[in-house]
Amino acid sequence: MVCGSTAPVWAQSAPVLLVGNQGLFGADNGSITALNPVSGQRSSGFSGVESLIQDVAVHPDGVVIVTANTSDRVDAFSRSDGAFSWTATGISMPRYAAFYQDRVLVTSHAATGGDGEVVVLALSDGQITGRIGVGAVPEGLAVVGDRAWVAHFNYGADSTISVIDLPSMTLQGTYDVGCSGPRFIAEGRLPEVWVVCMGRIEYNADYSEIIATYPASVSVRDADNPADELAAFPLETVAGGAALGQDVHASGGRLGILMADRVIMFDQADRSRLDDLLLPGTDYAGAVLIDGKATWVTRFASFTSAGRVEALSTSGDVISTHEAGLIPAALTLTGASAVARAEHAMDTQRTFGVYPNPTNALWYLPAHIEGEVVVYDMLGRAVLQTEDPVVNVAHLPTGTYFIRHPDGLTELGSIVR
Repeated sequence: MVCGSTAPVWAQSAPVLLVGNQGLFGADNGSITALNPVSGQRSSGFSGVESLIQDVAVHPDGVVIVTANTSDRVDAFSRSDGAFSWTATGISMPRYAAFYQDRVLVTSHAATGGDGEVVVLALSDGQITGRIGVGAVPEGLAVVGDRAWVAHFNYGADSTISVIDLPSMTLQGTYDVGCSGPRFIAEGRLPEVWVVCMGRIEYNADYSEIIATYPASVSVRDADNPADELAAFPLETVAGGAALGQDVHASGGRLGILMADRVIMFDQADRSRLDDLLLPGTDYAGAVLIDGKATWVTRFASFTSAGRVEALSTSGDVISTHEAGLIPAALTLTGASAVARAEHAMDTQRTFGVYPNPTNALWYLPAHIEGEVVVYDMLGRAVLQTEDPVVNVAHLPTGTYFIRHPDGLTELGSIVR
């Protein structure tokens, strides 16, 4: 039994994790799974996509944008009830979406394989209000201030990005970032923009031999002067998971890059590489999302069976697992992060606290609590000791517990199932 609301997940006020299940090429069977990351409740929703899903993005006003890769369209749904809102057609192979005021920006591949474009849609009804030509095979994009940064992936063969002036909706310029296959862009500590190049492997004509390998790399650019590189981080091999979607995500000053067996982590504030987050097991990895001090990764054992979403602690331990659909390849968290909400509330009060309380699986510790905490049962027995900011109590019986910090602060926490 899962505690919490019985309403469909997407209709709840709590933060919701939306999973874009890519589906199989040629089958048009992509889908959306909605998860409550705190209670574990799961719902299917946003019916009628019927395409290969590339990306899922959520506007602050609650409009959910789904790029339907193989159907040449973009769909919009309501986050509040899962109801269909509008469809925009005539967008060749739509890839990723971002928002600027009341407009949606979508990267689009050219059907002929030439230069692509950024298609501008009205958020209210999906009407196309503009098309801005950019370089070959545009993929990820990010809105930073009044500019949109667009990565030209071209399957690893390109090394450029475009920058669009958003007030005028015109191309400001194209810039060479000096690495192979720019595919994702993330805002860093301003004025910085992080460009992630995925690298590529070059084969001979019949793909029987590797001719050359161009490793992945990260280029940190000046947000005000895109031609200026502030830092570079060459990686050891090509980057990316086993699906189409979200191989890079940044939040709260951390950036993660998905690999086959790990997530490469960066501290954006310090411009430094952190310890890699090793993925448990050998299943495929499809998408990554950074959420406070937790990292979410989608996994699947095969391309024909349902996948799952795992929340990993900073040490790489699996702290929760949730079922998803076929080839989960995109992740987005609507509303404020559960972790960020808790940290903000506790930091404001400057008191010890855990969130959610009661819980059925996880307690999140506020940011000002550092070091080891000990969980005691009502008989005074220590049942759990951890330094992890996400405390997994799924194995503990229902009841009330004392959570104690070395500085003497104590909190009562309840586990309910």
